[in-house]
Amino acid sequence: MHLICIIKKMIPTVIKDNIKIINYKRKYHYKHSKVKNSKCVILFLVSRTNIFSSVESVYTEANKNKCIDTYLIALPDRSKNKKNTDNSNVLDFCKGIAGDRAISCYENDGSFVDLRKFNPDYIFLGIPYNEEYPDGFKFHEMANFSKLCVVPYGYCFIDGVVLETAFNLCLLAHISYFFAEGPIGYRYCKKKLFLFEKLEGVKVYSLGFPRFDLLKSKNDCLEKKKIKRIAYFPRWTTPENEANGHEPSSFMLFKDRILDFAEKHSDYEIVIRPHPILFDRFIKYGLLNKEEIKEYMDIISSTNNVTLDESNDYHHTLISADIVVTDYSSTIAEFLLVGQPIIYFGTSQNFSEQYKPLFNGMYNVNNWESVEDLILDISRGNDYKKNYRITYTQKILRQNIKSAGELIINRLLKDWKDS
Repeated sequence: MHLICIIKKMIPTVIKDNIKIINYKRKYHYKHSKVKNSKCVILFLVSRTNIFSSVESVYTEANKNKCIDTYLIALPDRSKNKKNTDNSNVLDFCKGIAGDRAISCYENDGSFVDLRKFNPDYIFLGIPYNEEYPDGFKFHEMANFSKLCVVPYGYCFIDGVVLETAFNLCLLAHISYFFAEGPIGYRYCKKKLFLFEKLEGVKVYSLGFPRFDLLKSKNDCLEKKKIKRIAYFPRWTTPENEANGHEPSSFMLFKDRILDFAEKHSDYEIVIRPHPILFDRFIKYGLLNKEEIKEYMDIISSTNNVTLDESNDYHHTLISADIVVTDYSSTIAEFLLVGQPIIYFGTSQNFSEQYKPLFNGMYNVNNWESVEDLILDISRGNDYKKNYRITYTQKILRQNIKSAGELIINRLLKDWKDS
């Protein structure tokens, strides 16, 4: 009887979500049949340059394969302003990676490039949010002439609103390939797409997380300084977001206290790396104003042992840190794989059961006093969670012998050759 009740509760959700996906699909007529290219053509859409690392190893593997033509398509970054049309910084970023294979989304006359001219076999979406793509690049438009592929830009540990946002139904309705970052994303999308796997050949794979590939290549590139380096990664969420189920941000609690700590402890170097949209959201919701943010940045600039990291690549900050202080982040998996102690602001409430051991390998805090005590204690060599953390990280976040990027490209190339 108990099992029947559980099944009855689960079936309506699955059916409702699949009906929503069907309704998205009904609005459009997909036509994937086309003249086959002599080479497999793969486009990578880039807008938020700071998350390109999620597909970087996929691009690298594709780019060195003689059977594949690759292009980076530079779109405007609309994470902070949905009306932004400027893609110049993104284009410069793409040119630094791909040279003349970096293509602006704009023609010379200012109109949008028609991606059909590339006759793409596969398009990797940079972000999962349809509203951030300009007209002509909406999911339903691109799905008419190419197969859309998704690699999540973060590793998910928690259930609920984070999953529903990152793997939203509009996205799932239009993709042909979902390359899951881990077990939670894989199970979630297998459940949502089970009908379409059988009826339409949608593929859901678990081949590893490409961002982990970068740790293998970068982990031995840096020398540790004698000075202790603390990396602080505050989240973007506001009280309104928290009320809707998002994990909290520590920034308003810690922003001044961490500067006080730096002033008192000149033998520590503090690197503050806020989420890219933190300041804009805090201004929008009245938590800070522009003058307060400028004043804060001026203080950082004038403090010798504090740095604000706003670079595209967070790996340098992560790998060079002796201790990480962080809110919930999609990069926690990478923090754990690097192996350094993590001081975590938040609770295990929304952590999936299989990831609770990883939470237990972090030092959990809810106030600055605990953070400071832990920093000083760990610096004396008292990282008492080290063995537990390393053991469960290796057990739960197992990495492939081959890179995830290589496995993904091999899978696509096999499907392309068989088509």
